[in-house]
Amino acid sequence: MEYGFKAKESTSAKSEILYEKRKREGAKWEPQCLSSIEPKGFGTTSSGYLIPCCLCDNKTFGPQKKESLAPLYDEELKLENNDSIDDILLSDQWQNFWKSLKSGPKNAPNVCIYYCYRKNVKTKWDK
Repeated sequence: MEYGFKAKESTSAKSEILYEKRKREGAKWEPQCLSSIEPKGFGTTSSGYLIPCCLCDNKTFGPQKKESLAPLYDEELKLENNDSIDDILLSDQWQNFWKSLKSGPKNAPNVCIYYCYRKNVKTKWDK
């Protein structure tokens, strides 16, 4: 099922390759921002946007991640253009993002597949 949260074609192709690789490795889909046990906190970018976690910051990790998360970078979602965080999180863009994560890694942005669809091994991001 598609939820209207799709990356550009070049990023989609990279996501598909990464998805298939992780699937062969026996990866488990565990979005850290959706964890009920210990969710990863939201982040903000230097340009004033709320992001699901620090791993999604395009300034830190390059423009490809911003491209795959483009709907969350709409001008109307800038912190300065909203009265509360809830206004941002309840937006159509964020609701579509959550739905894409909940539907599994196949529809998720590349950065989410990279960090949240993995084997049960500890990374430098884990405690």
